[in-house]
Amino acid sequence: MRYPVETFTAEERRALEPHFSNLDRPVFALTNLPETVKGALFARYSRYQGTLRRLYLDEFADSLPESVAAFDGSEGKRAADLYERIFVGYGDDSVAQLGGAHVAAEWCSNVLTKLLQRPRLGDLRDLISRRFDEGAVVSVGRKDTLLTAFQRMRLAEVSQLPVLDGAQVVGVVDESDLLLKVHHDPDRFRATVESAMTTELETVAPGDDLRKLEGVLNRGLVAIVADDERFYGLITRFDLLNHLRRRLG
Repeated sequence: MRYPVETFTAEERRALEPHFSNLDRPVFALTNLPETVKGALFARYSRYQGTLRRLYLDEFADSLPESVAAFDGSEGKRAADLYERIFVGYGDDSVAQLGGAHVAAEWCSNVLTKLLQRPRLGDLRDLISRRFDEGAVVSVGRKDTLLTAFQRMRLAEVSQLPVLDGAQVVGVVDESDLLLKVHHDPDRFRATVESAMTTELETVAPGDDLRKLEGVLNRGLVAIVADDERFYGLITRFDLLNHLRRRLG
């Protein structure tokens, strides 16, 4: 398969070579970078239009020391701030899990993409964009504050959060719940989530059909995918639209 090959200046190559296993192939490993840099780099990559190596040069290389050991904590201010802000704001380990061994694959064929992507389960769980079993659900606890809920919604760019007690969903809090609670008194942002959350939940099982899901979404609600054993995640109207778009082929 033919793929584009980036060109770098001599100065850019000197900045990249200690941290990327190669500079001219679409599959490469990240080396000698602190965990915070790798986590922040991949978190930012999902919203960046260029390649991973170009992102590193554009937004991270200048803030790193010229020589940085893998675990010396000299990760650069941008990476440390981004990693800390998202990790603390999300309240789960979805970004922390980006630490570890990193291999990037760019300009992939459709065959490789299908091998790398999450497996299809053949039911409503395939519509969930953030699955609980993957550690990707952004949630709050019933004793968290409404301010915490607001910050996590803003950082994750979602309008509702499941309220979890362990692995069980005990409620949902959304933007409307927050507005109703704090509209006349912003000090109520300090109130607990359980004081504003909705406890009448609309649940669909993984094996339910799309018509049942559409019935929930058409009432302006978010669908909670769960069964007697576990919670799997939320499905929004946008998730359903994404699913229908993919079916176009």
